[in-house]
Amino acid sequence: MGDLSETTDVFSSPPSNVQNRTTMRTPKNRKNRSAVWDDFTLDPDSEKIAICDHCGKKLKYNGTSSMAAHLKVCKHNPNNESNKRQRNNPSSMNVEGQVISSPLMPRFDQEKLRYLLVKMFVGMELPFNKVEHPDFQEFVNGLNPKFNLISRTTLARDTLLLWDVEKAKMKNFLAQHCHRVSLTADTWTSVQNLCYMCITAHFIDNNWTLQ
Repeated sequence: MGDLSETTDVFSSPPSNVQNRTTMRTPKNRKNRSAVWDDFTLDPDSEKIAICDHCGKKLKYNGTSSMAAHLKVCKHNPNNESNKRQRNNPSSMNVEGQVISSPLMPRFDQEKLRYLLVKMFVGMELPFNKVEHPDFQEFVNGLNPKFNLISRTTLARDTLLLWDVEKAKMKNFLAQHCHRVSLTADTWTSVQNLCYMCITAHFIDNNWTLQ
């Protein structure tokens, strides 16, 4: 009876070689399988079709090269390098943390933004004190909290520096593109009895175009 009990225990489960043949039917269970199978599943209706676990796209299973190429461009693959960059970029995330399509933010440059601020005030002929207005400061902070907004005094000083730079550029341009300049003067008096004069220069460049 002791021998019979031992024999029953031995045959109560299938031999190990039978188990191995059973579990190795699909690439999913191979010990040396490619890592791409972590993201794919064989089609139950055809062992020649692999299904992407992220987007559900079906690919013919003739090797793993096409599967690996698909993972690189799959928009639903969280390990896609493009999706990783978007997740790491705060501007590409909505309030729910989902990735949305938006351009990457440019590199922050304090000096460039400061130059553009001065250029805007000059071009729009804005009073320097507007830079200290609470609504304007709130607007700039909403655009980029990293930007250190300057005071009206600094803005006026930067405007004079910009004037020197632009004057040097204009002198160099006139020296290369024209020989004669026609000046037009316009004067007026403000309501505060302050006198103003505006001088406009006209010339013909080397291409015979009136400037």
